[in-house]
Amino acid sequence: MQGQGLPCSKIKKYMIMKKNNLRQFAAIFMSCILCAQTYAQQHKTTFLFVETAPGNIRNIMQNNADALFEEIHRAQWQNKSTLSLKNITPEAEKRINSIWETSHFYCLKSGRIIKKVLAQRKLNGAVEKYQVRSIPVFFEQGKDAIEQNQEIVIEFTPDGKICDMYCAITGNRYNDIIGGADSVKDLSNREIIVNFVDNFKTAYNCKDLDYLQNVYSENALIITGRVLQSGGKSPKPVQETKKEKEFEYSVENKKQYLDRLGRIFRNNKYVNIKFDSIMIVQKETMPIYGVTLKQDWTTKPSEKSNSGYHDEGWLFLLIDFSDTEKPTVWVRTWQPLTDDKGNVITKDRIFNPYDFPF
Repeated sequence: MQGQGLPCSKIKKYMIMKKNNLRQFAAIFMSCILCAQTYAQQHKTTFLFVETAPGNIRNIMQNNADALFEEIHRAQWQNKSTLSLKNITPEAEKRINSIWETSHFYCLKSGRIIKKVLAQRKLNGAVEKYQVRSIPVFFEQGKDAIEQNQEIVIEFTPDGKICDMYCAITGNRYNDIIGGADSVKDLSNREIIVNFVDNFKTAYNCKDLDYLQNVYSENALIITGRVLQSGGKSPKPVQETKKEKEFEYSVENKKQYLDRLGRIFRNNKYVNIKFDSIMIVQKETMPIYGVTLKQDWTTKPSEKSNSGYHDEGWLFLLIDFSDTEKPTVWVRTWQPLTDDKGNVITKDRIFNPYDFPF
């Protein structure tokens, strides 16, 4: 019959059912929020810093580090694109958010972390900054367990404000390098080199072209290389590991290299390099050091992509530390771990400081 609607009893029943569904949805939604909040509260990282810095400064540093990771964990569970940070320098805020943009991360350890504070001093003995190393973090975008599990360093101003954070070599590797010093001056130089290498690595990971622009000499010699598919010219995908390797090399100046690196950064969501097997050689008595690193390089065009580029090789840097505040890279070379015939490239075939006149 035209104009006849549903009986009132059916309308009432439908409205009650719809209301109940909304209540159930609201309950589930609130439950999810509470679960996330509870998990974030349970996974709480706090710090206890010991030695070196005065007690009142250590307390300030501890509070600022606690607040930093509280915000990191909150942002992780809420999937925030930007971290809201306090008691931190503008430079550190930019650096930390750049790392966050590349890959979200969080501290693996829940509870209290006890760390020794290291002091970096100026020539007159005054504290330049404080440093806390070997804080374990998990990077979501890492391609494997080794790449996901890394260590970071937090640096503080003399009054306890966070002034930097970066990915670092492992604590064991750091101790090996520092333990190899044969004098107080060499110890100081090695500390500067380790900090430089850590910041150099982080600059690539967070696509900081400004930093790289400043550290490479205008007259730098740069030899780059990449792995090719057997018989082809396209870069080797990450998942291909068993094919015979071929390599392509090119010599570039600073502008050519940074222009090409900028395109790589723009075309890839995720960039990660890892350093291992660090060797340090001073060139005679000059403030010139050759630093040889086993480099693992990975790029991915998007967060969920299984494709990308990966290689491993020997990275050599010839670094001038005449100005310890502004080290300069004069030479950067890359060599594969094995040659075209599959033979391992031994240490005597890797570039060293004496291969380059200075």
